[in-house]
Amino acid sequence: MSEQSVSAFIASELATRKREAAKKKNAAAYPEIYPEIARLVIGSFPTLTAAERAEVFKTLKGDAASLGHDATMALRQVSRILAVTNAER
Repeated sequence: MSEQSVSAFIASELATRKREAAKKKNAAAYPEIYPEIARLVIGSFPTLTAAERAEVFKTLKGDAASLGHDATMALRQVSRILAVTNAER
């Protein structure tokens, strides 16, 4: 699948998960969405290259930063799930 479809998949999942977290009115639920999405991406796109996985990580990290929540632990999980090293981040 193309990188664009990966990006569209991530955008769709982010929107869905954020809506669900907002309905729960639980700000702590926001950081938890990132590892969930990383698992879904790997499951849906198992042949991603290391560079593509690094781009997925950057996308999720950027989104987490835009929310203003501390997602440090969640992003560490995402890094492990995507097998992204420090050099690739």
